[in-house]
Amino acid sequence: MSKNATIAAVNDYVIADTPEAVLDTASAGPAMYMDAMSCNLIRMRAIVQLLMSEFNEPDGDRLNDEQIAAALWAVDGQIETMGKLLDLTCAADR
Repeated sequence: MSKNATIAAVNDYVIADTPEAVLDTASAGPAMYMDAMSCNLIRMRAIVQLLMSEFNEPDGDRLNDEQIAAALWAVDGQIETMGKLLDLTCAADR
């Protein structure tokens, strides 16, 4: 969990400001996992849209290879996080 991520308990609900924060708490429940997955999907969609915009203006400024690789690495990390969140959701349903 990043040092800036926070987890707070409000009215018996766990509030996390990032999907990563949910992975570090056992008290989060299925509803929290769904919220974290939604946040994760928004992040992945934003990165994919950024990469897709590279093909809209062939004569415009382009990201360099390192920037594209970093964006793809971020998506890979988001996919891994999504897998963990799905595992937690399935385990909570049992």
